[in-house]
Amino acid sequence: MQQASKEDYVKTLLEHHASTEAFASSLTEMLTAIGNGLYVTEHRTQASTTPTTIKEWMSDNLVSKIN
Repeated sequence: MQQASKEDYVKTLLEHHASTEAFASSLTEMLTAIGNGLYVTEHRTQASTTPTTIKEWMSDNLVSKIN
């Protein structure tokens, strides 16, 4: 996977997705903030991390409830 520059990402949104410049800039700023740890509230440690995968959790807690 190759990371695109902010300028290239905005250009793609504008040219290929009929986005406005304001939306493209805002989305780019939001994704940059997320990438810089906006939602990292707790560092992962052995004590705070489970070996359960999201697929296992969904199967046990969601799929089994709707079947």
